[in-house]
Amino acid sequence: MAKVTVTWSLEKVICELQILSMLLHNTVSALKIANGDSSGTVTFNRLADSDAWWTQYFEFHRGALPSASFSVVFDAKGLKLPDAKDALARYRRTRVKDQI
Repeated sequence: MAKVTVTWSLEKVICELQILSMLLHNTVSALKIANGDSSGTVTFNRLADSDAWWTQYFEFHRGALPSASFSVVFDAKGLKLPDAKDALARYRRTRVKDQI
């Protein structure tokens, strides 16, 4: 059984989510322009101080959790993926629990 080690930093993940959010927003803006919207009606996001942001990003340490190990290996071939009906049923069960 193979051992997999994972190392991560919450601060770094938050920075990556910020970048992903900007990239998605800018992609949507570009698609709007490509589909005929006026360039004055859409916005593009950018980092206010990109040099400082990237410096901070690369200085983040790996966090208080130096590593986590998983020794269980899942056989993806044996997993049954839910179809649309299963997903909807599970969603409805979750919503009922949340409302209680």
